Amino acid sequence: MSISDNDDFYAERQEIESEIQELIGEHPEIENSDSLILNAQRNFEDLYRAVHKDEKLHFFTEDENDITRVRDVFVRINQGGVTPNRAEILLSLMTSSWQQEPPEINARDEVHSMVDELNGIIDGGNAPFATKHVQKVLLAINGNEIQYRFDNYTLDLLRNLKEIWLSDTFPNTMEQLAELLNSYYPTVTYILSPALYTPIAYYLYQNENPSLDSTSIKGRGRRRDILYYICAARLNGFTSQSSNQIAELVRDVIREEESSEFPLERISDEVASSYGTSLRFTEEKLTTLFEELQYGKRDIEFLLQLSHYPDEPARGKDYDIDHIIPKSVLPEEADADRVGNLQLLIDKTNKMKSDDDFEDWMNSRTDDYKQTHHIPEGAKEMTFEEFVDAREQLIMEHILENQPF
Repeated sequence: MSISDNDDFYAERQEIESEIQELIGEHPEIENSDSLILNAQRNFEDLYRAVHKDEKLHFFTEDENDITRVRDVFVRINQGGVTPNRAEILLSLMTSSWQQEPPEINARDEVHSMVDELNGIIDGGNAPFATKHVQKVLLAINGNEIQYRFDNYTLDLLRNLKEIWLSDTFPNTMEQLAELLNSYYPTVTYILSPALYTPIAYYLYQNENPSLDSTSIKGRGRRRDILYYICAARLNGFTSQSSNQIAELVRDVIREEESSEFPLERISDEVASSYGTSLRFTEEKLTTLFEELQYGKRDIEFLLQLSHYPDEPARGKDYDIDHIIPKSVLPEEADADRVGNLQLLIDKTNKMKSDDDFEDWMNSRTDDYKQTHHIPEGAKEMTFEEFVDAREQLIMEHILENQPF
């Protein structure tokens, strides 16, 4: 209800009085109707005054310029109400702190601007990056806990984050991270779990943004190792409730690495020792994934990507998940969404394929295509179940044989 002046207010009050009287008339068991109306009038007037007349401001007076006190007061007054946005709290503290000493920086404007630039790199008009992703990379680089913890937000921490921000390396790291994730097939949003993107960003920063050029031997090797890490970590549960802690452990392993290579094997061993999972696959693990994953599940993208590893998707190409044997030609009881009936196809090729007859499509494909997509020998003579089982076996063998360590 919008009330602009007293005339509107009293007109609205008369309407409310009339409605209250009608309600009372519908409930004869209610007595003392005059008293009820009077109470309603008073409540309405109180509401009007609270919204439009009273000027109330809650504040605390602090004699010391202490960002820690500001943090504590902010957290304390919010404890009884809505849980504050942790990224917003840190951003507010960064904004206040970064303007206290030269060079003065408006952290809020700067971080929001970087987020916009990162999202501008991502294809498809998506905007997966947010303030929290930039902040967690800053925290990772500084060596802090990646999980938001108010007790950590000291003036020294905020100064360190500012120093990292002002370095030439940090903005280049974030840009390189966005470009790298955008070049892979899995949806960027699904990669933005702390255990996945923060160690990668830390690796890039630690090594002063090394070459990721796919035409160079070292660049291609780094791209492949990072791609394997993303897919294997996602499929092996690194993005669970312990995601922040795993991210910190992986960050520490990378920090101790003497070479400029991404230390996949050491990461796998350390995470296995602390959390009981690793970057390695077993036949049992893959069998479970084949049973759990199907068309429409998020993690299917990571599994299908591994079915082509160490090859990467062609850069600049859009990919779709395609049903090899179209659902339209299968009986309802057939499980058309199984892993063994799914493949990654370039969007244009997928549209050309459409609902073509399976045998006609196979006859038109090259031997290289059939090998790349793990099409079993004699596929045209197989039943659907035989085809899917045989293809899943080929995919499993490929993943097991191409593990990088």
